[in-house]
Amino acid sequence: MSNVAAGEANGASTQAPISSKVVATNLYRVVWRWHFIAGILLGPLICIVAVTGALYIFKYELEPLWHADVVLVTPQEELKSLDVVVSAAKQEVPSDWQIDQVEIPADPGRSIAIVMHGLAGQRRVFVDQYSGQVLGEISPTSFFPLVLKLHRNLFVGTAGRVLVELATCWSLVLLFTGLYLWWPRKSKANRSVWLPRLRGPTYRVVRDLHAVLGFWALPVAAVIAFTGLVYAYAWGYGFLAASFLTGAYDTMLKPPKIEQRVSDQPSWELVYAAARTHAPGMAYTMLPAEDVDKPYTVMAGNLTGPSMTRLLLVDSTSGEVLLDGEFADFPFMAKWSSWNYPLHTGSVLGLPTKIIWLLVSIIFAMMPVTGFWMWLSRRPQGKSGWPKVIPGKLPLWLKLTTVAVCCFLPLAGISLLLVYLLDVRIGSGRQQAIVSA
Repeated sequence: MSNVAAGEANGASTQAPISSKVVATNLYRVVWRWHFIAGILLGPLICIVAVTGALYIFKYELEPLWHADVVLVTPQEELKSLDVVVSAAKQEVPSDWQIDQVEIPADPGRSIAIVMHGLAGQRRVFVDQYSGQVLGEISPTSFFPLVLKLHRNLFVGTAGRVLVELATCWSLVLLFTGLYLWWPRKSKANRSVWLPRLRGPTYRVVRDLHAVLGFWALPVAAVIAFTGLVYAYAWGYGFLAASFLTGAYDTMLKPPKIEQRVSDQPSWELVYAAARTHAPGMAYTMLPAEDVDKPYTVMAGNLTGPSMTRLLLVDSTSGEVLLDGEFADFPFMAKWSSWNYPLHTGSVLGLPTKIIWLLVSIIFAMMPVTGFWMWLSRRPQGKSGWPKVIPGKLPLWLKLTTVAVCCFLPLAGISLLLVYLLDVRIGSGRQQAIVSA
């Protein structure tokens, strides 16, 4: 027993300095306490987000199983004009609806999707590019649209987006506090630090699976969580604002003006032909111009790597390419945006990374389950097992780190403040009860 502990045990004060071992022990307990609280409170949300994310990873590969008649076509030698394809899709919606974008996959066995919007919302109409026949739509109540909606907002709109962002923020905190708790304190770490023990007491097996698998999954899990913030509510709007302020989208928002139009009738086919010439073999997302004297936008990319590696601005009346931008020339925020989706979904290197992302998502979904099990199994009978506040001052570096994390993850910071105030309130209540007694 240390001098401080002995003094406390005898009810006497002591001036002996606090040893580094005691400080390290208290720090460990503080980190564990916040790891525990975050895991218990947000574990169910983290589990839902991880499971739905795992399901969505293979959307591209699995969607044809449900919607083969809509997304798959038989390749032919000749393509219909893209103007014919777009016109066929337009006939499926009211005349006042506007085209948002035309999506042309790199796979010739996939149909073209025309995305349009009107007062009733947005629709994605699929058309066979070889026959010009409209194939239909994918219902928003089908499997993958529902999975995506649950993943993004839990079916409750903006409030759900906030909760998902909160879970995502704290999942990052849980990953790195878990790394600190796992980190070997001894110079010679035994085998169980690196590989889980699958034999022995149940609690030890579950603890090893929780800690060791969490360690190995951490790099990819952190990438998934961090890139997910871009699609979140508060953090997502902040990312969008930063992109606008740094000029990431200036090329599309402030395109060059067409000085002399060849015709008053724009042509999707001319834009498509320019795209195939300047960026052959890629998938294209085409955006119409808002004004008649502005060019159409073509974003080209592949199934692997960044989602957009080429940006074309095309005069839709002549097919002239006014701008041909390569990935190396993109602003930093535009590059980040292009890498973000592939890194989030695991498509960055194709099937190998998708499999890794799937395994990590499954492990991440297991973390709250194993954590709950450990809590319930070790909780004292008749008590909650909620960890008590650790007395003493925190080191300055930990305070500064906490402030930095709260600034970078504002929703996590707000929730941390609320839990801290609740802690203070409960602690004050206990102290008053002791004094009254």
